Amino acid sequence: MKHTFTILFLTINALAQSGAEKLLGEAQHKEEVQGDLNGAIAAYRRVISQAGTNRSLAARGKSQAPEHKTY
Repeated sequence: MKHTFTILFLTINALAQSGAEKLLGEAQHKEEVQGDLNGAIAAYRRVISQAGTNRSLAARGKSQAPEHKTY
């Protein structure tokens, strides 16, 4: 039973990370291709909130958000 719980937890964690990574790509597309900075900021914030324990992904979302850049 303990192993089943561990496998389930790791699977859910991996799915959540892949969703957050996909969202990061969508946020970058909004910012760089569409020029939708407000939409990109909202998407980057969702990346940060969905990154979970993946601190690297959360940091990438935070550092790439247009509100933290100077143009």
